[in-house]
Amino acid sequence: MTLPPRLFPEKEFEEVWKIELTYPHHFEHSGIKEGTARLEYTYLTQSMMAMLTHPHAKLEGIVVKDCTHILSELRMVKDDGELKRIRKAAMVAEKAKEAAIEAVKPGVPENQVAA
Repeated sequence: MTLPPRLFPEKEFEEVWKIELTYPHHFEHSGIKEGTARLEYTYLTQSMMAMLTHPHAKLEGIVVKDCTHILSELRMVKDDGELKRIRKAAMVAEKAKEAAIEAVKPGVPENQVAA
């Protein structure tokens, strides 16, 4: 059985993993020393929230606030272009589902079904 290629070589993956797990690093790297970071708490794991709010992890001067309610409201109204893209995405998803159903057979590994 052939495994799919790794997204990152081992060393690079470790570096990406470390950086992604340190949101304050991004603020620091961008020169942001104070202000408000508005995030959708809905999509943050408990670990991510801890990196932004824990006294030993967060940057002084950066306040993190939830803007889930604001973005949820904005997403309620769709213009014609958005509706067109949603319909197209639904058609693509339907074709992918049909292909996956066709590919699923006893003994076929998941990565082959996904391909």
